[in-house]
Amino acid sequence: MQHDRWSLTMLVREAVKNVLSPAARMFPVLAVAVLLGAGQTALVVHQADALGSTLDDLGLAGRNVVVLTPPASDAVSTVSRTSCDGLTRYDQVQAAGLVGRAERTDLVELGSFVPLQPVSDTLLPLLTTHDAVVGAALWPDADADESIVLVTASGQVLQAALGPPVPAGISTGAALGVPLDPTTTTGDHCVVVLDPYLPVQESRQVVLSELQLVGEPLVATSPYSETVDVVARHLARTERFLPGAVAVLAGFTALALSRLRSSELAAYRLSGTSRRSLATMLLLEQMIVAGFFVTSGTTAALVLGTHLRDPAVPVLWAVVGGLAWVVCAGTAASAAVLRRASDLAKDR
Repeated sequence: MQHDRWSLTMLVREAVKNVLSPAARMFPVLAVAVLLGAGQTALVVHQADALGSTLDDLGLAGRNVVVLTPPASDAVSTVSRTSCDGLTRYDQVQAAGLVGRAERTDLVELGSFVPLQPVSDTLLPLLTTHDAVVGAALWPDADADESIVLVTASGQVLQAALGPPVPAGISTGAALGVPLDPTTTTGDHCVVVLDPYLPVQESRQVVLSELQLVGEPLVATSPYSETVDVVARHLARTERFLPGAVAVLAGFTALALSRLRSSELAAYRLSGTSRRSLATMLLLEQMIVAGFFVTSGTTAALVLGTHLRDPAVPVLWAVVGGLAWVVCAGTAASAAVLRRASDLAKDR
């Protein structure tokens, strides 16, 4: 085996110089890696944002709402409050609770015959800190979560919150939501809000299997009928292969660049550098470039993806792209090592 004077430390130092020096032929590749790392992360974040916006719109239309009611108006069907409210302990459920029968009341601020809707605080969490929640349709110009004081016709004072828009299928959006009577243990109207990112049909099966029913089974309906699963479509998008495509691009770039660097590589070989040392140096160069790719992508994820459901996703994609870069580009660049030094010197 051919030996030379190169130690690992010297090879690392030489690779850093070959990549980071503005005059080096690898420097443009470094700049491209930084741009590609940030660009592919920005695309992942943009697509995640688009999915989130779509799910928000479909959520207001009732996509992930399941309403459980008796099969007929005269049917005897009830569900226990503990089982309905307790659905919130499952990862598939964002909110769930019983909804009582609405009444009408007069309020100084909202007028006469205002719908008064008893509801579990597990379905309307603002009821844990307020006496009532004003539906967005009753006070459309208000800021969500703002607190106001309401006075009933009988003089009762209520500390109320102005609620945000709620999905279709939840009647509190056009009513004054109040806490369900603590003595209520059963009901015939259970509303469940599912996690929009999880398969709706599978989540519905989990919900139905956990309810404690008395009498005839309740009928599960949804205000929105989905024809295309937007989450499945997002997961099946071709752009998810972008990090791999970037690695293939890097491999072709490294192969083309090795031709442009033939005289430079020939100088290393003719000065006594072994194939092993040269291959190690070329691999270290690609590892440095890939490191900048990952760093750029991670930085972009930290800046752009803080509001995402899982901010680690774009970071993982950047790491995948970086590893693929090293494998593909490192293999392509090291192919030049197999050529004879005299052949490398002849290239221009």
